[in-house]
Amino acid sequence: MSKYIQVIETRDMQGAIKSLSPDVRSIVDMFSFYVARAKIQGNNIGKIIVIFSDGGKNEELLDVVLIKTKKELNCKELNSLPIAEARKAYLSKIYNEILSLFKDNNLTLVSLEQVIYLIKSKNYIFEEQWKSKWSPSKKVQASIRWLYTDSIYFYLDIYNKDEKTTESISITVAAPGLGSVELCLGELKWKSNNIVLLYQNNKRDYWEIDIETKEVNFFYQPAISGNPHGQYNLALNYLEGELGLPKDIEKAKYWLNKSAEQGFNKSIKLLEEMNSIKK
Repeated sequence: MSKYIQVIETRDMQGAIKSLSPDVRSIVDMFSFYVARAKIQGNNIGKIIVIFSDGGKNEELLDVVLIKTKKELNCKELNSLPIAEARKAYLSKIYNEILSLFKDNNLTLVSLEQVIYLIKSKNYIFEEQWKSKWSPSKKVQASIRWLYTDSIYFYLDIYNKDEKTTESISITVAAPGLGSVELCLGELKWKSNNIVLLYQNNKRDYWEIDIETKEVNFFYQPAISGNPHGQYNLALNYLEGELGLPKDIEKAKYWLNKSAEQGFNKSIKLLEEMNSIKK
């Protein structure tokens, strides 16, 4: 049984949540993100799911509370509003739906209201700065910053102590969803006074950022090691924009060619398909 509420999740059997524009959907993810960080006492309730439909699948989990509402979440209406107003409307709707649950279960509203206040005080802009580390020379500080709007944008902020200046280097643009944040924020460390490494959470794959040239490279070890299957998988990630990577056809083709040169059939077939479509 859960001590804290781990997530407040929105679900809709008609798929209306998916139809929300990505920048409006960010409030769905970020509200749950801040709820998890707030450590709201759950009194054995670990997850709250608000279902915006008449029916829905019953879940036999003791720490999950389902709140069913016959009112559909009007996604067309939300999408027609300015982004901040749409997020405000969503947040208000969710808060009103779970209000009675908190009262009925003697859950304190203070922590939840602090989450609401935090989001409002940020003006519905979801931006966080993550771990800061000084270079070996102690003259430059590197910090990771991510911004969640229509997608998730990752930056390396570089602070120069002597010049008292800060500049940002774009690292990657990931697909919306908290999974991308968790995947991309692994260890941050300096390779040298000019090179910063940002690892994925698997502690294996990483971005290498040169703070002088602003060059950013991604190192996926199964591909770098020369494994044709790994090269094929990396190509797919560039094609689909997975693994915290932006969609990049040219890089996908590069790794498919590397794999195909070793006789990997899937890479050969995919390259043939791509070339035939182009014609």
